[in-house]
This record gives sequence, C-alpha cells and structure tokens, in this order.
Amino acid sequence: TQTCYINVTNVNPYCIPAPVNGTNFGDYINAVSIGTISNLNTGSVSGPSYSNYSNLSTNLSTNTAYNIVVQNGTYNNDSIAAWIDYNDDGDFADAGEKLDQVSAPIVNTNYTLNFTVPGTITLGTKRLRVRIAYLPPSAPNMDPCTNYNYGETEDYSVNIVAGSVITPVVN
Repeated sequence: TQTCYINVTNVNPYCIPAPVNGTNFGDYINAVSIGTISNLNTGSVSGPSYSNYSNLSTNLSTNTAYNIVVQNGTYNNDSIAAWIDYNDDGDFADAGEKLDQVSAPIVNTNYTLNFTVPGTITLGTKRLRVRIAYLPPSAPNMDPCTNYNYGETEDYSVNIVAGSVITPVVN
C-alpha cells in the first residue's frame, strides 16, 4: 500500500509577491470596491505587502461590464492592475485574465479599472487579484507575481454567475 499526504499548510496555489520595500514608501492599496466588496482604509506605510481577503466575495455576471475602484496610498507614481483566474488553474497568466491597468499619479485618489466578464467561462468562485506597484521603466506592464521593489497585493473572491445571453443580430 501507498500512503499519500496532502500538504494542508499551503492550500493557496497562487504566487505571493514579496516586494523588497513593500509599502514603506506609500505604495499601498488603501481601498478596493467592486459589487458588494467594500474594503476601505486598509493601507499604510507599515502595512503588509500581501493580504488575503478571499473571505470577501461578490457576485459577477457573465457578459456584464464592471468597475473596480482602487484607492492608492501616499506615493504618486504607481500603477494599479487587476486579474481574475477565470479558468481556476492557480495563476493569472492566461489570455484575458488581466482585467485592466491604470497609472496612479495623484496620491489618495480613487482609480477605476474597467472590464467585462466573458460569457464563455465556467461559473463558480474565482480568485481576484488587485496590485499596486512602482514599475521600473523597463517593465511598464504589471505582472501578477513579480517581486517589484515597492507595492502591495490583495486577493479577493468573485462568484461568477450566469448573466444575460448576448444574441447576435443577423441581417
């Protein structure tokens, strides 16, 4: 017989970025709002560089447009991006999983990321990742896992439910 062990200490398959300086210079997420998620006033220069808020969840419907509102911290030259692991493979690297990315040049300001939930994905609970980071000029497109020098990452849950079906118009 064989004995099989399950690693219960690492049940989160997702990468956890570890920025060198974290939030120390004001590169932090102070608020995230989408649907019924309203996680406000969470950031600080002494805060963690990663927070798992996957216990906070909201429903998102397929074929529907949404906004994620993210308030940045006290550094004025960051970028903000978000991803959803639509295919449940434990990463955010697949086509269409990066939702949007915006520049955040004004401190303590709400920035909006826009996206539409595709109609072709499987329904159920998915991981939502929100990041803020200072990006080096040589790497202007934010990655969900890179250990940048400054920034913060937060993970949430979204429950994808069936939305309206889009019927093509035939002339």
